[in-house]
Amino acid sequence: MLIILEDLRQTFHGLAVRIFAIGVAVVLCGSDGQAQSTRRETLEAERAKKAQALSPPKPTGLEKKILFIENDRVIERVLAPYEGLYLKVGGLTKGAGLGAGPGYRNWFWQDRAVFNTSLVASFRNYWFGTAEVLLPKLADERLVVGGHGYFRYYPRERFFGLGRDSSSDDRTSFLRKGYEVRGDATYALWPVVKVGGLSAFRHETLGEGHQPGFPSIEELFTPATAPGSPRPRSRSSSGRPRWGPAGWTATRASRPWSPPAPARWRRRGCCPTTP
Repeated sequence: MLIILEDLRQTFHGLAVRIFAIGVAVVLCGSDGQAQSTRRETLEAERAKKAQALSPPKPTGLEKKILFIENDRVIERVLAPYEGLYLKVGGLTKGAGLGAGPGYRNWFWQDRAVFNTSLVASFRNYWFGTAEVLLPKLADERLVVGGHGYFRYYPRERFFGLGRDSSSDDRTSFLRKGYEVRGDATYALWPVVKVGGLSAFRHETLGEGHQPGFPSIEELFTPATAPGSPRPRSRSSSGRPRWGPAGWTATRASRPWSPPAPARWRRRGCCPTTP
């Protein structure tokens, strides 16, 4: 009998312990859920409060300038406007330095043609001018016809010689100037396939270089070692070469300079003659 009572007591004790543990777990879970619910409500209340007091961000001084340049398209209006005056930057050959100058663009013929011209110069006395007329909206904007004119004046072009035997010690300079007139047309068969052609006339002359610290090309090279290079026509009393027109018909560089003989007029005629 005592054994049975002892077993019953142990059974009820274990059952009571389990019931107590379950109750504690239920209480803890309820408090944790209540805490999570309270935290969620707090965050939602803070978000709602912030949403009621929203205000746009206030940019700083630098941000205001950047936004002004971006929103008002200052760079586009200065460098590449649709029409009117603009600033042309670059476009010169290598060694010319940074060049800049004015440009003008104007649309006409009901915005089917545009006239564009610009003149760029650098602090090294390089000049490049262009004028063109384009018709980019012909044949449902598939045909582009244009006429172009260019002028260039490059007084400090470099020349070291021909072939592998050229050396940096033989650096010279020469003047390159000329103009070009060109007409071209392009037709788009498909968006990525275009055919076209052009016809151009170019006239260029070479002359004495003006690079400080380096000799002019005719002082080190001859037409045999530098084909197409200019030759001095005559020499002044100071020894500096004088230059003639295109073609550079010249006397020998070693020939000493002397003043021309005085001219006298024929009785019947208009052409002077020398004694």
